[in-house]
Amino acid sequence: MQKVLLVDFTHSMTQTFHYFFNAYYSGRVFI
Repeated sequence: MQKVLLVDFTHSMTQTFHYFFNAYYSGRVFI
């Protein structure tokens, strides 16, 4: 149960990271 939850959380964080990474290189996000 815990392992599945961790994998799902990691996948979610990866998706979020890729979203911001792409947005940054598209010039939509300024840091």
